[in-house]
Amino acid sequence: MAESFRAGGAAGPAVETAIRGSRYARADTADAGDLHALIEGCEPPVVIYFALPPAVTELVCRILRDIGVPAGTRLAMEKPFGHDAASAAALNELLTSLVPEDDVFRVDHFLGFSTILNIIGLRFANRIFEPVLNSEHVAKVQITFDESLGLEGRAGYYERAGALVDMIQSHLLQVLALVAMEAPSTIGGPDLGSARAQVLRATHVWNDDPVRFSRRARYSAGSIGGRELPAYANETGVDPDRKTETFAEIVVAVDTWRWAGVPFHLRSGKAIGDPKTEVLI
Repeated sequence: MAESFRAGGAAGPAVETAIRGSRYARADTADAGDLHALIEGCEPPVVIYFALPPAVTELVCRILRDIGVPAGTRLAMEKPFGHDAASAAALNELLTSLVPEDDVFRVDHFLGFSTILNIIGLRFANRIFEPVLNSEHVAKVQITFDESLGLEGRAGYYERAGALVDMIQSHLLQVLALVAMEAPSTIGGPDLGSARAQVLRATHVWNDDPVRFSRRARYSAGSIGGRELPAYANETGVDPDRKTETFAEIVVAVDTWRWAGVPFHLRSGKAIGDPKTEVLI
């Protein structure tokens, strides 16, 4: 922890307090005894943060349900949340058998970036932009996350995900929802969540034609910023026959009164020589 704070340039009393108040405990998350001892060693309220594969997350939650959690426990769930709609629904049901819904936090770390949160202020507290953000004045919206990083040793996860699942169906759709939603009554969780959900319910592939309005690819060997990268198919841990994509692009429609007829292009790729992170309207 101390090394991580130093690497990030963070220092001061708050950092020192965090380091002094932290301890590392080795435990098997699939062992009920280990989990029970881990929770017993924490002062309530307990926050359990899951950064685990979906199958392991489900296993841990079932064990927690059997051994019980202290009152006031909160659960924070990183993506991926399940591996499809059915498993996500089942995981939701399991979580709410552990703690009340208000104590479950489904985290998309993209939404913690200040530039993403600023979209709300840019849209709804700005007299210049808000009146013209609609289909009458906007030809298209491009949401792009192109990065220069390659696989970086993450084959165990990335081979089961690919760019479409890893970036577009989570992060970029969340950004789209903030760009396209109507003004929520408040910026509290329920109102903000409902405003975003309304957008996503109205979103579908352009002309319902995924063959024409999407594309996938993967990077070949080359150099970026002085670094030599092998082709994705030759990276350690990659099965070339899976044809996992490292680049994905999809065009969607948002069929609301404000955005009907405006194409939204969502694009993300790894090992891009000219990295770009932007919402272009």
